[in-house]
Amino acid sequence: MNTIINFVGHFHPLLVHLPIGILLFAILIHGLSAYNKYKHLNTILPIAYLIGAFGAILSCLTGYALANDGDYNEALILKHQWLGISVAVLSITGYLWSRKKQGFTFKWISITLLFSIFLTGHYGGTLTHGEDFLTSGLSKHKVNEKKQKLVITNAQEVVLYTAIIQPILEEKCYNCHSSIKQKGKLRLDEKEWIMKGGLDGIVIHIGDALNSALYKRIALDPAKEEHMPPKGKPQITDQERILIEWWINSGADFTKKVNAIQQPANISAILKKIVYF
Repeated sequence: MNTIINFVGHFHPLLVHLPIGILLFAILIHGLSAYNKYKHLNTILPIAYLIGAFGAILSCLTGYALANDGDYNEALILKHQWLGISVAVLSITGYLWSRKKQGFTFKWISITLLFSIFLTGHYGGTLTHGEDFLTSGLSKHKVNEKKQKLVITNAQEVVLYTAIIQPILEEKCYNCHSSIKQKGKLRLDEKEWIMKGGLDGIVIHIGDALNSALYKRIALDPAKEEHMPPKGKPQITDQERILIEWWINSGADFTKKVNAIQQPANISAILKKIVYF
C-alpha cells in the first residue's frame, strides 16, 4: 500500500503547477473585471476558479501522499500542507462567490488567495530546493561578498572538516540531507547525524573510504541512479571527491587542523591551490 501511496505522491510536483497558473489567471481576471472595459470577463471567473479548485484539491492529495515517505522536516511540511489546504478552500470559496454578487468580500477572498499561493510556494520551494530558495537570487551578491571574505590564507592552519569538508557537503548535499529534508533518513549537516547514518545504516567507515556509503555514492558513475548528488544537482568535483576520501581515510575527524593530518603528495598539491570556499 505504501508503494502505491508513494507512487501517487510523485505526481505532486507535476500537478501543483496547474492550480497555481489557473488561480493566478483567475485573480488577474478578477482584478481586470473591476474596470468597465473588462467587465465582461466576469463570465469566465466561475470556471477558472472551479478548475483551479479541482487542481488544488488534487495537489493537496498528492502532496499528502508525497509527505508520507517522511523525508522532510515535519514542521515545514505542516506549514506547507495547511497553506495548501487553505488555497484549496479559498479556491472553492472563490468559485461559489463568483457565481453570486461579487462585491467587497469576493475582492478579499482573491487577495487572501494570492498571498496563500505565494506562501505555499515559498515553503514548497524550501522543502524541495533548500532554505530561502525563492529569495536566494535577491541576496546572491551578498553571498558572493561573504564567500570572498572566507579567505584561507594557509590551508594548513584551518580545521579540515569545518573549513574544507563541511562547505563541500553544504553546497552539494544539504539540499537533500539537512534539517529541511532527510532523504533516506540521512542528515549530513552535523557530526552526530553524519556518524549516525540513515535508513540503510552508517555512511562512514572511519579509515575506509572505499567501504563508506557516503564516498561510494559520490564515486559512482553519474549515469547510475544511486550516484549522489542526483542528476541535475550541482556535482562534486574530482578535487572535492579526493578531499572527502582523504578525510575519511585519515579518521573522519571533526576537530583536527590540516597540519595535524598526514598528507599524501596529491593532497598537498590540492591544498596549495585552495584560496577560499
